[in-house]
Amino acid sequence: LFKAFRDEVKVSTTAFFTAVMGFVIGKYNYKDESVISTIYNGRRTEKQRDVISMLVKTLPFVADFNNNPAIKDYLKKSEILPD
Repeated sequence: LFKAFRDEVKVSTTAFFTAVMGFVIGKYNYKDESVISTIYNGRRTEKQRDVISMLVKTLPFVADFNNNPAIKDYLKKSEILPD
């Protein structure tokens, strides 16, 4: 059920769960937006897999659900990086 919905909306698993987390944190704090940070390992190619270095990138994620967007629109807007 999850994969079918995710594929229909055309977002990555990472974007889906990041968007859900942003939404939950916003609602928990009674706000229409929230800001969280995500971590990306910075290794984009196979050659970088064995590199010993600090390549971690911290990416801010702003969840904005003002005007009550449709869930599909909110998720599409939340796409960050492909899986």
